[in-house]
Amino acid sequence: MEKIASEIEKYFFVKHFKDNVYIATKNWNFGSPRGLFGGQVAAQTMAAAILSVGPEFHIHSLHSYFLLPGKREIPIYFDVEKVRDGRSFASRNVNATQDGKIIYTLSCSFQKPEPYAVNHQYVMPEVYPPEESLTDENRSDPKSDAFFYGIKGNFDIKLFGITDFCTRDVIPKDPELRRNFEIDLDEKKGYHKTDLSQVDGENDIRKPYSLRWFKIGEDLGNCTPQLSSVFLTLLSDYRLFATAALPYFWGYNFGKHNLEMSTSLDHSIWFHKPMRADQWLLFELECPRLLNGRAYITGRFYDQSGALVASVAQENLHRSSPKTPDAINSLVYASAPPKLVETKQTRTIKNKL
Repeated sequence: MEKIASEIEKYFFVKHFKDNVYIATKNWNFGSPRGLFGGQVAAQTMAAAILSVGPEFHIHSLHSYFLLPGKREIPIYFDVEKVRDGRSFASRNVNATQDGKIIYTLSCSFQKPEPYAVNHQYVMPEVYPPEESLTDENRSDPKSDAFFYGIKGNFDIKLFGITDFCTRDVIPKDPELRRNFEIDLDEKKGYHKTDLSQVDGENDIRKPYSLRWFKIGEDLGNCTPQLSSVFLTLLSDYRLFATAALPYFWGYNFGKHNLEMSTSLDHSIWFHKPMRADQWLLFELECPRLLNGRAYITGRFYDQSGALVASVAQENLHRSSPKTPDAINSLVYASAPPKLVETKQTRTIKNKL
């Protein structure tokens, strides 16, 4: 447990304060000027919960609500309620507070690893590896709108100003998906970004779907699996708004809608299997529904072997409105049922953590 506590304090600045209360002594200056980045608050709150259970327990799910914007200049306190400690599962509720007000509330569950005999998953999207992403000349300007929405370019930043976070464009093998992300193929340039405002008439309505490579740019090989879970939680709140916004702010609708307000409302994660946050993870996102000012987004994290390691769901506030008479603001997309692509027989597999 000392190793887990040391890692969490080193990378996320969360430590025990008193009784069942923990404290975050540093905030990350990233994201909207309205408040703290939601991924930071979620990750630090989950870290406090991890510190309250034995190291044999590993988080398998969390469900949470963002209640108030966090303030960058003051610490966050985490009040942990030990709901239940069972033989196989443990449950925690955590309230994150600033100035005595709850800004975020989380419920999470932990499980001891156990043998399993059956499994299935959705197949990983067909994409080129991150090493074949776009060149450095296509990196985004951190001051640009494209950077903030996470749509365009490769870039590296420092989490809390200390830990490298790397993200890369994904190049899908499907040409239609490449077009959705403004990626084109040229004999001289290879794969490259096109102009965000480049459109092809009313047929150029973008899909509420996105892909992105993520990893922590530091060797975590000697760190605990719990630390990678906290890193994944931080990354899981990135690019969700951009996915819901694609049909309204790019392609045909570029420049035809006003964005009035956006913020995360709730957030859930299911951790399916152990993974390494310092190895490339593919984040696949889609937005099946936007209505009544709320966008419902789901996501899946895959490792490079193709294993589905975690799933995400969120509703965020999406207040926007048409600003030109030719804007298209009501859309319906087709979806498809799962299709079996592979079967195999295996012996019972035991988790080794």
